[in-house]
Amino acid sequence: MRIIRQHRMRQPLKRLQPALPAAWYRDAAHYGRELERVWFRHWIAAGREEQIPQPGDWRVVRIGTQSVILARDRSGFVRAFHNTCRHRGSIL
Repeated sequence: MRIIRQHRMRQPLKRLQPALPAAWYRDAAHYGRELERVWFRHWIAAGREEQIPQPGDWRVVRIGTQSVILARDRSGFVRAFHNTCRHRGSIL
């Protein structure tokens, strides 16, 4: 087993800098751009098969601004649906 020696910093940190400007976390316009450029352009993992192991199991997840139902059907196949009633437009 190797012993890891503590690394000595050449210059101590004077002040920690945030990774992103604080406005990026609160600005609605930035959030909208991020949704369009990242969340709505690519496939997003919504969950794992183990989370709905049995036929008839389901769960609701949120992807960006969308609510999605993940369900395992009678044959064991995993399906995803928008969490919206097609008839009335309300959340299921």
